[in-house]
Amino acid sequence: MIDESVDRTADRRDFVECLQSAGVIGLARHAEREKFIVNTRDIPYDELHIDSLTRVEMAISIEARYDVSLSPVQISELHSLGELFELIMAKTNR
Repeated sequence: MIDESVDRTADRRDFVECLQSAGVIGLARHAEREKFIVNTRDIPYDELHIDSLTRVEMAISIEARYDVSLSPVQISELHSLGELFELIMAKTNR
């Protein structure tokens, strides 16, 4: 579990940039993006219309940026960007 007393805004902004580079197009236009970055709102995958190809691109981008290996299946088993962010932060000991 992530210690929410630590300001993760920079980590969340980096995470959003990572996903945008992976082709999560809906995130760039998502009205709640800034609320996610400052940790006042999570964004469920279904609001972003993430398909299987995008999950593959997400896995590649996450591995390149964070040196964390996740399969597209592991990504799809989660339900939101917040869950994915927490998993990555836990795996990188941040």
